[in-house]
Amino acid sequence: MIRAFKAGQQRIQAMGLIHEQLYMSDDLSRIDLPRYVESLSQFLLQSSARNAADIQLVTNVASLSLSIETAVPCGLIINELLTNAIRHAFHGKKEGVIRIEIKEDKDNIVSLIIVDNGIGMSSTAVSGDTKALGLTLVRELVMQLHGSMEEPGGPGTVFRIFFPLETGSGP
Repeated sequence: MIRAFKAGQQRIQAMGLIHEQLYMSDDLSRIDLPRYVESLSQFLLQSSARNAADIQLVTNVASLSLSIETAVPCGLIINELLTNAIRHAFHGKKEGVIRIEIKEDKDNIVSLIIVDNGIGMSSTAVSGDTKALGLTLVRELVMQLHGSMEEPGGPGTVFRIFFPLETGSGP
């Protein structure tokens, strides 16, 4: 029950960081994605029960600006996948690496890739046969973005998510 409460708090914090970024920007309708990803990832690392020094976080985020309609689901997806990696990927390992890469292609499709060098995911978690709220939520948020997701592969875990830069336009 405590874990579920903490996960809910982190989801609220992820949305709160979006609003904080809005207030700090010149345009109150758009989020500076690199700054947001940095703030969110540092918050999640520091609030984890694991020693944050054991996890190296590598980010490569294109200089993109997202509308609030796109930023909220995108931020929640990053929150879920990064939290899962921090919490589950490195059991039995002293240290690990998590990489977040976000870029836009020439057709205005954003690719969000989150990779870790951890132990990988079980086949039941990948197939959705589990009651894990996090991955169910990620799948729903990807649909909200009119996007697609390649299911995790290994070694480690790799999530590849693709969505239009603006959610109002379909892929």
